[in-house]
Amino acid sequence: ALSVDFGNDSTQSEALLRKGSFSANTSEPMLKMLEHVLVGELQLERVTIRKSWNRVLAIYKRKGMEVSVKRVGATQLGAGGVVGNKGAISALLWVHDTTWIRVVCAHFAAHAEHVSDRNANYVSIRKAISMFYSQFGNESAARDLSLYMPPHHEIWLGDFNYRLSANDSKEVLELIEKKDWLALLARDQLRLERAVGNVFYGLSEGPIDFPPTFKYKPYSVEYDKIKGRVPSYCDRI
Repeated sequence: ALSVDFGNDSTQSEALLRKGSFSANTSEPMLKMLEHVLVGELQLERVTIRKSWNRVLAIYKRKGMEVSVKRVGATQLGAGGVVGNKGAISALLWVHDTTWIRVVCAHFAAHAEHVSDRNANYVSIRKAISMFYSQFGNESAARDLSLYMPPHHEIWLGDFNYRLSANDSKEVLELIEKKDWLALLARDQLRLERAVGNVFYGLSEGPIDFPPTFKYKPYSVEYDKIKGRVPSYCDRI
């Protein structure tokens, strides 16, 4: 599954909102480039692409896999005073007639100090998703009793916006230079919140052995140091 998130700040969201909506043109160039690699070079097949405000959930599969999309829904949280600029898209997949997989593409509240808001975003989205699929199950109970059950696998991905806790960016940049990933992750808000059961309970994350993904200068491999931003692992799976 591939998640693409457009428009990280409310200024861009508001500008697009004033124009009417997030149009297909907003994400189309990026999607064309991604499909050139995923479909053209890697020979994957598109399962579905769904858009909601500044979020795009694109799902691809290997050839020969039997995958059907049973349900897709969107949850808007409207953080930052802009309707829909935070929230999620979720998709329920039925794979090889044996396995349910739920994929959730989410965008949580920004800024380092808003940890509790991000936690609340996660809880709100999970509740909304549970209600959404419960209603679907009621409508289709005679045909698909399995929709009442939790999925066999659940994947969350997107811009969760959890930051590295630090007094300033200098100490984090020094750790990045040393490639001391463990020291960086010891400051990671998401790992700390998950450890005490506030978010993503029951889910696991793959090893992180690379530099933080937030925030680079446009078209550059240099970190953006404007406003004293601390490099962080905002983009997660």
